Amino acid sequence: MICGMEEDEWAYYMTEFLQNGTVPPAHCQQDIYENQHLFTVLDGFLYRVEDGHRSPYTLQALRTDFLERMHNEYGHLGHPGILGIITGRVVAVPDIKSYVSLCPQCQVSQRSRPRLEREEPQTLTNSGL
Repeated sequence: MICGMEEDEWAYYMTEFLQNGTVPPAHCQQDIYENQHLFTVLDGFLYRVEDGHRSPYTLQALRTDFLERMHNEYGHLGHPGILGIITGRVVAVPDIKSYVSLCPQCQVSQRSRPRLEREEPQTLTNSGL
């Protein structure tokens, strides 16, 4: 949430302000005015501009699908790998760490963690032998 409203609604007001000069509602004016230099509108679409690169704003409803597709198509990379792929392709993404930690294929292929405490193997025996 931004300024007490859904992010998609905020993006709509930012787009309208940049494209048409429409004055945003009072409760989000300050935020939109302060952040307007970070965004641009091309062909009616909102982009965030960072280091000379444009990243399109993606609706919240589409972000998880986008993340799932990138994660599957690029070979189930972990958090740093997926973050590197997605950076510059969309403005905001869901929590990547949580998504990767819930992926069954990633759980199976995770490398071992030697610092974790492990239970010693136990041999079952029958005392009657």
